[in-house]
Amino acid sequence: MEVSLSYELLTFLVMIGIGAAEGFVFDLFRVLRKNTCKSFAAVSISDVLYWIVAAVILIAALFHFTFGQLRGYLFVGIALGLIFYFLLISRWVIAFLMKLIAIILKIFKLIFKILLTPLTFLYKMLLASLVMFLGRFFKKIAVQIKMWFCEMKTRIGFKLKNLNFLRIWKPRDKNVKKTKQN
Repeated sequence: MEVSLSYELLTFLVMIGIGAAEGFVFDLFRVLRKNTCKSFAAVSISDVLYWIVAAVILIAALFHFTFGQLRGYLFVGIALGLIFYFLLISRWVIAFLMKLIAIILKIFKLIFKILLTPLTFLYKMLLASLVMFLGRFFKKIAVQIKMWFCEMKTRIGFKLKNLNFLRIWKPRDKNVKKTKQN
């Protein structure tokens, strides 16, 4: 299959554009990584995703424009596109993407705040009612325990009256108090 020189020139220019597009995708991944994930695993995953996206773009362009034929000038065009992109417009694209992502994050935070406000109100109401229920429940339990201790104290006290010789402290007789006051 014979290809004309004009078609090869067009393919070369397209490869320059593909190189610039891959540079843009790289900047996009770089900005997303800078704003979202900083762990080693997340960086590794984003790098693999970038290379998958870049390979898909490149292979799709190569099959569409050259029918899968690899030529040296195609790789030169891709390299020139990357170089031109990084030297001429990369810093403005990064600044724009940073501002765009900051705006998008603010919008998402506002949306989440609007959506979560009724849920947090409902959560607080349920939590307050749960605390009130548990307070009443534990108060009833505390009253029952107190009554049980008082009952046990009186039962033990009656048993100990028969064992006066084991007591260290003896309460005064009620009659003695009355006679001293009179």
